[in-house]
Amino acid sequence: MWLNAIGIYTFSDMESVGAVEIYRQLRELGYPASLNLDYDIHGAIINCPWNHLPPDIRDDLRAQVAPLKNING
Repeated sequence: MWLNAIGIYTFSDMESVGAVEIYRQLRELGYPASLNLDYDIHGAIINCPWNHLPPDIRDDLRAQVAPLKNING
């Protein structure tokens, strides 16, 4: 339901919007999106379980999400 709230209905929608932008939009609507959610969405997009994401990808996602953590609708 969270993803539907921001217009994400299909896998293709997730791919085109991207994990970090999905995180930002969810936070703007007041959803308690977490870094793990961002990892999970990115992992789904690249067909990799979130807990198997390589450290460099995790570091990159963490850096992109850091400035967005204080957004809370």
